[in-house]
Amino acid sequence: MYLAVVFQAIYCYIILFRQTKRSLKRVEDILYRVAFQLILGFIITLILFYLCLVLDSIVQMITYKGYSAFIFIGWSLIAIGSALRYIGFILPDWFKRIFQKQK
Repeated sequence: MYLAVVFQAIYCYIILFRQTKRSLKRVEDILYRVAFQLILGFIITLILFYLCLVLDSIVQMITYKGYSAFIFIGWSLIAIGSALRYIGFILPDWFKRIFQKQK
Protein backbone atom coordinates (compact mmCIF):
# COMPACT_ATOMS: atom_id res chain seq x y z
CA MET A 1 0.00 0.00 0.00
CA TYR A 2 2.77 2.41 0.98
CA LEU A 3 4.73 1.82 -2.21
CA ALA A 4 1.60 2.25 -4.32
CA VAL A 5 1.08 5.74 -2.89
CA VAL A 6 4.74 6.59 -3.47
CA PHE A 7 4.62 5.44 -7.09
CA GLN A 8 1.40 7.39 -7.64
CA ALA A 9 3.09 10.52 -6.26
CA ILE A 10 6.08 9.98 -8.56
CA TYR A 11 3.71 9.63 -11.52
CA CYS A 12 1.91 12.86 -10.61
CA TYR A 13 5.18 14.76 -10.25
CA ILE A 14 6.39 13.48 -13.62
CA ILE A 15 3.21 14.86 -15.21
CA LEU A 16 3.72 18.15 -13.37
CA PHE A 17 7.32 18.22 -14.62
CA ARG A 18 6.21 17.79 -18.23
CA GLN A 19 3.60 20.56 -17.95
CA THR A 20 6.08 22.96 -16.37
CA LYS A 21 8.64 22.15 -19.06
CA ARG A 22 6.06 23.01 -21.75
CA SER A 23 5.24 26.29 -20.01
CA LEU A 24 8.93 27.14 -19.80
CA LYS A 25 9.20 27.12 -23.59
CA ARG A 26 6.65 29.95 -23.85
CA VAL A 27 8.31 32.29 -21.35
CA GLU A 28 10.62 34.93 -22.82
CA ASP A 29 11.65 37.05 -19.81
CA ILE A 30 14.93 35.78 -18.34
CA LEU A 31 13.81 36.25 -14.72
CA TYR A 32 10.72 34.12 -15.19
CA ARG A 33 12.63 31.53 -17.23
CA VAL A 34 15.01 31.09 -14.30
CA ALA A 35 12.02 30.92 -11.92
CA PHE A 36 10.49 28.12 -13.99
CA GLN A 37 13.83 26.31 -14.02
CA LEU A 38 13.99 26.55 -10.23
CA ILE A 39 10.49 25.10 -10.03
CA LEU A 40 11.61 22.27 -12.31
CA GLY A 41 14.53 21.67 -9.96
CA PHE A 42 12.07 21.51 -7.07
CA ILE A 43 9.98 18.90 -8.89
CA ILE A 44 13.09 16.85 -9.61
CA THR A 45 14.03 16.89 -5.91
CA LEU A 46 10.53 15.67 -5.04
CA ILE A 47 10.80 12.78 -7.50
CA LEU A 48 14.24 11.88 -6.14
CA PHE A 49 12.90 12.11 -2.57
CA TYR A 50 10.21 9.55 -3.32
CA LEU A 51 12.73 7.32 -5.07
CA CYS A 52 14.91 7.51 -1.96
CA LEU A 53 11.91 6.42 0.13
CA VAL A 54 11.42 3.41 -2.14
CA LEU A 55 15.11 2.53 -1.97
CA ASP A 56 15.04 2.93 1.81
CA SER A 57 12.10 0.53 2.03
CA ILE A 58 13.90 -2.02 -0.14
CA VAL A 59 17.07 -1.77 1.96
CA GLN A 60 14.99 -2.19 5.14
CA MET A 61 13.38 -5.33 3.76
CA ILE A 62 16.77 -6.80 2.89
CA THR A 63 18.81 -5.80 5.95
CA TYR A 64 16.09 -5.53 8.65
CA LYS A 65 17.73 -2.34 9.95
CA GLY A 66 15.85 0.78 10.94
CA TYR A 67 17.28 3.41 8.62
CA SER A 68 19.53 3.53 5.61
CA ALA A 69 21.46 6.38 4.05
CA PHE A 70 18.64 6.88 1.54
CA ILE A 71 16.31 8.39 4.12
CA PHE A 72 18.89 11.04 5.03
CA ILE A 73 19.62 11.74 1.36
CA GLY A 74 15.88 12.08 0.75
CA TRP A 75 15.33 14.61 3.51
CA SER A 76 18.39 16.56 2.36
CA LEU A 77 16.80 16.73 -1.08
CA ILE A 78 13.62 18.10 0.49
CA ALA A 79 15.63 20.86 2.19
CA ILE A 80 17.25 21.82 -1.12
CA GLY A 81 13.90 21.58 -2.91
CA SER A 82 12.25 23.85 -0.36
CA ALA A 83 14.81 26.57 -1.06
CA LEU A 84 14.29 26.14 -4.82
CA ARG A 85 10.53 26.28 -4.37
CA TYR A 86 10.69 29.45 -2.30
CA ILE A 87 12.90 31.28 -4.78
CA GLY A 88 11.00 29.99 -7.83
CA PHE A 89 7.48 30.77 -6.64
CA ILE A 90 7.99 33.85 -4.47
CA LEU A 91 10.77 35.58 -6.46
CA PRO A 92 12.19 37.57 -3.54
CA ASP A 93 13.45 41.11 -4.11
CA TRP A 94 17.11 40.15 -3.68
CA PHE A 95 16.68 37.57 -6.43
CA LYS A 96 15.04 40.08 -8.76
CA ARG A 97 17.88 42.57 -8.16
CA ILE A 98 20.40 40.01 -9.43
CA PHE A 99 18.70 39.98 -12.82
CA GLN A 100 18.13 43.73 -12.92
CA LYS A 101 21.88 44.25 -12.54
CA GLN A 102 22.54 41.95 -15.49
CA LYS A 103 20.32 43.95 -17.88
